[in-house]
Amino acid sequence: MEFNNLLQLDINTLKNINWTKAREELWRRKDKLVVFVLIVVTLILCIYLFFGKSRENATLRTHVTSLEKKLKALEKLNSTKKDLEETKKKFPMEIPDDELISKIANLANAHGINISNFSPLSSDDRGMYTLTLVRLTGVVANDFKTMWAFLHDIENLSYAIRIESWSTNFSAYLNLYLQNPSAPKPPMSATLMIGAVHIK
Repeated sequence: MEFNNLLQLDINTLKNINWTKAREELWRRKDKLVVFVLIVVTLILCIYLFFGKSRENATLRTHVTSLEKKLKALEKLNSTKKDLEETKKKFPMEIPDDELISKIANLANAHGINISNFSPLSSDDRGMYTLTLVRLTGVVANDFKTMWAFLHDIENLSYAIRIESWSTNFSAYLNLYLQNPSAPKPPMSATLMIGAVHIK
């Protein structure tokens, strides 16, 4: 049978085949039986290989997709690490805990400010960084301007230091001034919580 004839083959034609006669013909002519068996085996092998390769290809595509996601995540991680290193370079210098109190005491002396008490240092883990806290009580300045200059200088040190919280007697100080602007001003007092940041 020629290939063109195979293309014109109809399913209904296959239904009308006398399979008993075809089987007898195949048993009688062994050469046709061998060719038929080879064709069937070849078709089964092709189908098996096709579906096997399809499954293998699907598995490989899934694996490639997974690797691409991991590669993107790795690229993002490397980019984030680079950004973190750049940020660390720009971040103010960390101050060792043992120097924190002496730096603040030196600033207070430079401004003529008295500090009654430095509380012990405590560390607070904030995930990406550790915050070392020191509490100053009885911080006394002659006037508001001196207190403000002291706070300003703490915030502008070249170290990673910040004022976490502070409270003053400013309202009492202001009330006395408003009652009698020419009266001598009482000293201004404050309580400060100062933090030193240590990047991990």
